[in-house]
Amino acid sequence: MGRPRIGTPEEAAERKRQQTASRVRRLRARRAEALATTPPADAPPAPVVPVYMSSPIASMRILGFVEGIERLETELAAIRSRNPTLAAAYATERAAIQSELKAVWKELEDTGFSAAATREILRLRKMDDADRRELEATVALYKQALGMD
Repeated sequence: MGRPRIGTPEEAAERKRQQTASRVRRLRARRAEALATTPPADAPPAPVVPVYMSSPIASMRILGFVEGIERLETELAAIRSRNPTLAAAYATERAAIQSELKAVWKELEDTGFSAAATREILRLRKMDDADRRELEATVALYKQALGMD
């Protein structure tokens, strides 16, 4: 008996082309619908950076917080790298530095600065300049490719 005849190869190719065209039309319609929709009325407004954040005093304040956090983290890393058999002896010193670090983060947030943004800045400051520039260029390229600019 054999396989049932579906049609000529040309007919099969035409069906495949029509299916693909139909999928493309549906995808374009969904994309256009997604772009045309407006955010709901109850959506929160975009965050506004307060004017005081751009002042030189705010710059000095955030620099003080960042340098203080870096100093405390360096001290904590130095304690962790000491002789592991004496870890119990360093426990109180480590706990004191950790509580001081926690207080600095609390003060930073109480002042109105973003902890998440500060963590990102701390991460970027640890990187080499060349690595940081490469990362920022790559992120910019990906954002542009995804239409996030």
